[in-house]
Amino acid sequence: MSTFDFVVIDFEYADKRQFACQLGIVPVYKGQIVDKIEYLIQPPENEYGFYESNTHGINAELTKNSPTFEDVWDEIECYFENQNIVCHGASTDITVLKKTCAYYEITVPDFKVIDTLNVFGKCKLSQLADVYGVEYLNKHNALSDAHVLAQVYIQFINGKQIFINKPEVVQKKKIDFSDRKINKDLLVPDLNVDNKDNPFYNKAVVITGIFELVDRNSIAEKFKSLGANVNSTVSRKTDFVIVGDGAGPSKLMKIAEYNKQGASIKLLMQDDLENIIAGNFENI
Repeated sequence: MSTFDFVVIDFEYADKRQFACQLGIVPVYKGQIVDKIEYLIQPPENEYGFYESNTHGINAELTKNSPTFEDVWDEIECYFENQNIVCHGASTDITVLKKTCAYYEITVPDFKVIDTLNVFGKCKLSQLADVYGVEYLNKHNALSDAHVLAQVYIQFINGKQIFINKPEVVQKKKIDFSDRKINKDLLVPDLNVDNKDNPFYNKAVVITGIFELVDRNSIAEKFKSLGANVNSTVSRKTDFVIVGDGAGPSKLMKIAEYNKQGASIKLLMQDDLENIIAGNFENI
């Protein structure tokens, strides 16, 4: 398996479940783009949301004969396994990867992530293209987006370092193993809350994995304040699973199996969690 300098990836997703419908891959070796790879992917049930389709122009008609993510995984795994993955807004792309892998019971490989939002500051890809003199004709096309970012990042590592909004350095909190255990009092639901009109009220919620900047007890406390029934284990009656880094593959496989048997367990990732903590439930 080749080890590249880095691999730029970009996903487009089908609906609010964030399952992949298009993937662009641009591997870079010895400072040169060595390939440009694009996959049009049929999402589960070939279902699309109006907003998502309107954004990227992909719909059920276009992907009705396309391979599923499971079909193409053997071909693309080498571009993820032990690579340096570069994305612009990595939280979204990695969430799409993890959610889609979980659906098909695919183990997410090990890789390092470089988020160019943390390199250049918060900005649009079109802004980077402008300041780095890169032609950008096809916005919200996965391969086009990945190709533009690859050209920008090659210039950056070769010394052309233009920052849009240089980000402040944030010291990440290290999560101790003891922080993984949820206090027993947070596992007792409280339905007497002010806001009963939220998607988690009287719903079973499980928290798994490790989260940046926040521990499991703080997350559990937030969901308890929303009237959720926080549990420590997944069952067929689970409604939501909040997935952090290093979530156990066996637990994710169990979720997929329950859903195949008729359960409706929804996976929420760290970017979803940020919205929930902020009180934004629109896309949950």
